[in-house]
Amino acid sequence: MPREAIEKAQTEDLYGHFGPAVPTYIETLPNGVKHKIIEIQGDDGFNDNAGPFVVPANHYFMMGDNRDNSTDSRVPADQGGVGYVPFENLEGKARSVLLGRRGRGGLGILALAADPAPEPHVSS
Repeated sequence: MPREAIEKAQTEDLYGHFGPAVPTYIETLPNGVKHKIIEIQGDDGFNDNAGPFVVPANHYFMMGDNRDNSTDSRVPADQGGVGYVPFENLEGKARSVLLGRRGRGGLGILALAADPAPEPHVSS
């Protein structure tokens, strides 16, 4: 996706101490929508330029909302990520999502399910 470099963002830890400035961009999606992208791990973070991914049948790809900094399905479970999630692990439709701090300033996410999970969609 096209992106233009803008002024670097200043990082700050939980205690208010400033760290190094990091690359920051405006990224333009194919539909013209623009988003500010802050590359916390620089331009070579562990999830930069990842993929393509082949998701096994009856599995799901879970994408984190912190882009390059999420240990989601792009990171295998044996490396601390989520990996591909098998259908049988889905409990139901998320009704609420809660965020909370988890060690070293990360966020833990808990989705509360109320309805049974739908049958898996199989594309041909």
